[in-house]
Amino acid sequence: MVFTARVGETFELIGEQPMGERIIASPVPAGKFLLVRGDDHLFGIAGK
Repeated sequence: MVFTARVGETFELIGEQPMGERIIASPVPAGKFLLVRGDDHLFGIAGK
């Protein structure tokens, strides 16, 4: 599960995204993507 949050004076949970497998590393920014490593896949997440 990947959580999206806005953190400032208060904490606001914006969304939750099930990834279908365990996430095994910290996310890494790479250009326009956020790379997330799972047990079996490398996910590249980009904005709209």
